[in-house]
Amino acid sequence: MPKILRVELTFDQEREVRERLRARDLAPGTRLRLECIRLMGRGLTVPEVADLLECNEVTVRGAVHRFTAGGFDALADAPRPGRPASVTREDREALAALLDESARQGRTWTAAALCDWLAAERGARVSPAWLTELLHRDGFRWKRTRDTLRHKADPVLQQAARAQLEDLRLYGWTRTRASTPSASTPPPKRSAPQSIRPWNVSGHESKDQQPTSPKPLSASGPGAVRGQRTAGVGEGRLPCPR
Repeated sequence: MPKILRVELTFDQEREVRERLRARDLAPGTRLRLECIRLMGRGLTVPEVADLLECNEVTVRGAVHRFTAGGFDALADAPRPGRPASVTREDREALAALLDESARQGRTWTAAALCDWLAAERGARVSPAWLTELLHRDGFRWKRTRDTLRHKADPVLQQAARAQLEDLRLYGWTRTRASTPSASTPPPKRSAPQSIRPWNVSGHESKDQQPTSPKPLSASGPGAVRGQRTAGVGEGRLPCPR
């Protein structure tokens, strides 16, 4: 059966643990261990603290042992290997103040421009991609801007231009919206259909010639006269007077 652990905090220790929990840059592991000590100081047991904080009982017992051995300083995370953060909490707070002031003035920033500002003002070197990630963690969001010239417009010149356009407008002309024709509106006049010009046999259009009736065909054979029908060879003979 595991040993029952108890934590008794003095008034000064309770105030110190509350002050440490208010820190904004507190690591998640350190905050969890401080919460374990605060709840244990209020008389809760290890299983109850583990149930409230949704962690393992081993984590609660480890926090109690570390506090008993070294106090509040022993609850901090152990130093991690690797290069330290290039952008500190103070740099991020200064950057947040700059962005809030720029938003009130209507000024926009890009990630590359913010990197240059950090390098010049704070001496911090960071890439635009990592700076974007840090800004997202602090609650900032990127938004596409639109190019506009409204801030350069002069109201006095605009009014003068409108007055000049009114003077140039034709007398009696008014602007109307396109609408469907009403019942009172007369229908548009239709143009007369154009006459179809004749075409000759070769496929070319004839030159302004009116169509004529077909000419009568002449009879074949001797005695035939062009344009009229007479008797002749091969046709019925008529009696001739002697």
